[in-house]
Amino acid sequence: GNFLMLAGLLDRLEKDPSIHLSRNGLAGLKAFKTLGDLSAHNRRFNARRPDIERVRDGLRVSVEELTHIASFKPAAT
Repeated sequence: GNFLMLAGLLDRLEKDPSIHLSRNGLAGLKAFKTLGDLSAHNRRFNARRPDIERVRDGLRVSVEELTHIASFKPAAT
């Protein structure tokens, strides 16, 4: 009961008013999911560095927002 597929997580993030991601944050997660789905389900496609670099900034926005919402405090470096 503690596991959600990424599609289920995205659905919850879109519908739950207590977790409000920005448009950019949500778009970053969706782009990452699309790339992962292509890599996992298309036998003739493997994501390469340029593919990952294209979605990297959006994914970073998503992670920053989610860690802020969760009040996560990373260790000082």
